[in-house]
Order: sequence, then C-alpha cells, then structure tokens
Amino acid sequence: MSRKRKKSARLRWPQSPVKSSPGRLGLSIAVLFLFSLAYLSGMNRTLVLAQRVEELQKSCEELQRSVDRLTLEIAQESGGGRVVELARRRLGMVFPEEQTEVLAVLPAATSRGGSPWMYFENALVIATESIQRQLSSSAQAHEAAVPDSFGGP
Repeated sequence: MSRKRKKSARLRWPQSPVKSSPGRLGLSIAVLFLFSLAYLSGMNRTLVLAQRVEELQKSCEELQRSVDRLTLEIAQESGGGRVVELARRRLGMVFPEEQTEVLAVLPAATSRGGSPWMYFENALVIATESIQRQLSSSAQAHEAAVPDSFGGP
C-alpha cells in the first residue's frame, strides 16, 4: 500500500483547459507577423518623411539665402545716389535749382509778311534777357551771402 501512495504523491503538470493545436500556433505566428509588418511599415514611412523634412529644410535655407541676397541687392540699388543717377540719365530729370529755361523757336511764317530772321532776332533777345535775369539774381544772392569787408553799405 505504501507503493500506491507514492504514485499519487508524484508531481504532475496541470493540463490546460485549451488544448494546443497546430492551427492555433499558425494563427499566432500570422498575427505576430502582421504586427511586425505594420511596425516595419510605420518605421519605413517615418524614415521617408524624415528624409523629406530634411530636403525641405535644405530648400528653405537656400531660399532664405536667396532672399537675403536680393534684399541686399535692393538696398544697393535703391540708395539715394543710384536713384538720382538713374533719374538724370534715363529720364533726363534735374533738381529744381538746376533747371534751365527752354526756348522754343517757331519756324518763320513768311505768309504774315515778316522776315524769317525777325523771329530768330526775337528769340535771341528773349534768351539774352533771361540770361541777364539769372546773372543778376545769382549776383544778388552772392552779395547777400558774402559780407562787405570794407565796411560799406
């Protein structure tokens, strides 16, 4: 009888209520494979997006350098001296104090009975008077700016 008790005292692994089968093992491997595939796909997508971000950052830096260069170029071109030079050369513009009088000489109309030279003589008289006015105004401005050193009026 002691022998029978020894047999029953032996340890045994408990049996699971769900019995394993080859189908369940295959299903588990397939699910594990799908999760691994999804993880690797996500990692691949992340790497592709990281590479795209890096390309866009390089492009952004290049565009910023271009903007800086163009801003400098605009600053150089819009300087006061450059604008004045372009206005004088291309547009023929001058400052008001540099303006000169423009005289228009009309062609002689001989049908009125006048001499063709009469019109040129009139233009010459007008031009001479204009020059004399400019000279006298500049002389007056010069006298007002320079004091008399001899104590005169």
